[in-house]
Amino acid sequence: MAQYRYGLSIAGFTLALLIGLLTVGPTSANAQSESARITATVTPRDHAAAQNVTDHFCHIWPVGVGYGADTLTFPECQRHTSTPEAAAAKKGTEGAAAASGPFFFPGDVSYHGGPVVQSAQFFNLFLNSTCNPLSTCWGNPFQFQNDLFASSFIHITDQYVNATSAGRYQNGAFFVQIPAAEPHQMGILDVQAAVIASVRVLFPNGGGGGYQNVYNLFLPQGQDTCFNSSYCYSPDNTSIFHFCAYHASMNMTDAKGVPIHVLYTVEPYQNVPGCQVTNAPFPNGQLADSTNSTLSHEIFETITDPDGNAWWTSHQALFTNEIGDNCFAEPAQFGLNGKPYDVQLEYDNASHACNGNSSLFCSPSATTLCIDAQPGDGRFQIQAAYQTTQGGGSAGNGQAIPLSSLGVTQGGLMWFFEPNNPELLIKILPKCTESAHFWVFASAGTNVGVTMTVTDLKTSAQKAYTNPDLHPMTPVQDTAAFSCP
Repeated sequence: MAQYRYGLSIAGFTLALLIGLLTVGPTSANAQSESARITATVTPRDHAAAQNVTDHFCHIWPVGVGYGADTLTFPECQRHTSTPEAAAAKKGTEGAAAASGPFFFPGDVSYHGGPVVQSAQFFNLFLNSTCNPLSTCWGNPFQFQNDLFASSFIHITDQYVNATSAGRYQNGAFFVQIPAAEPHQMGILDVQAAVIASVRVLFPNGGGGGYQNVYNLFLPQGQDTCFNSSYCYSPDNTSIFHFCAYHASMNMTDAKGVPIHVLYTVEPYQNVPGCQVTNAPFPNGQLADSTNSTLSHEIFETITDPDGNAWWTSHQALFTNEIGDNCFAEPAQFGLNGKPYDVQLEYDNASHACNGNSSLFCSPSATTLCIDAQPGDGRFQIQAAYQTTQGGGSAGNGQAIPLSSLGVTQGGLMWFFEPNNPELLIKILPKCTESAHFWVFASAGTNVGVTMTVTDLKTSAQKAYTNPDLHPMTPVQDTAAFSCP
């Protein structure tokens, strides 16, 4: 069963310092503007189609302990299964695993044979927004998704979906505005009708289903939603307040009446006690970070367990937990695509822990040098640019020469003109005991114009060191560059 949101988690296995960051910006497909808006009207035909939905699966994110109805009950649609082949393969293995002592991690999720989402476009659906731009009623979901999909945090899913390519998850080219007169407590059929209307307007010639499309339905402040009369998102009535959000799937018919399978998430207003993030300060404001943390949770679980028969834990104490459920009590502040966020961690089988990344803070590239504070953490990112009027003039980016293969992880080199002739030597010293700071030292063999930027990816603090063209670069000896820890 899923645990309470701020109850026990896999904290004992958490490596909260492993945080994800890539420097790749959003693609043109991720760019969003008001011109990308499409309006969907929920019609009687959509409501009739909701009546005929089959194979409805859901998985809730429970409300925080002490803020709502604290019961270990779940909606009827929350059912987790194994394919017959996976069940046969697993038969008799759980006891052996549990007996294997310290080598068995109860939080590890198991594969149960069902489909996963290897690549997809995510379409945002906004119900009754009163804001301009309309997405700001929920903070900055487009920007967050752009940064999430461009970060290495999303690559925690690689091990579960058997894919590693960058850019395989993107925002859809359009988003949907839904002006609709909904009851205060939207029922399951109301929610499904809104999703059906949106799918049909986005794909008027049919289609829009499968595991390559995911729809996020955002509900405005004050809008409740229920599975039944006593099981709701209802911060205004805590006696029936059971969940904060959920992801789901269903079989429906497309705009041409053809059966399709649709994946969607339901994102009620999250800046309420029991759902909101609480570990201040909030880099984007409490509303945006609360929305983003929940949206992240549902995106990760949709990718890894869209129908309830893929990745979830079989361990008795955590039965049917998905990768987000294991990390309910593990919020963290870290960078995604160079921007700070307050987002819960996700469970990583590879490290048997709640992580913010499958590898490092810093993602090395041809122009990015990564330097450790502690072994393997890649906390510091170094980039450089040069320009000169000499030799007819030239400009470009410094090219990184990591030295980790030599055992040097707290320093590195960069070259500008020839790969066998480095211009910069940079090192960062963790002088936390002596001065409570990290020191940045750099030496250069150049007289071109240089801007060297060092970023602490744990705190998002940044320092730039410059040298004018036609001047020998002065050594950098900054003994108060970044604060510890």
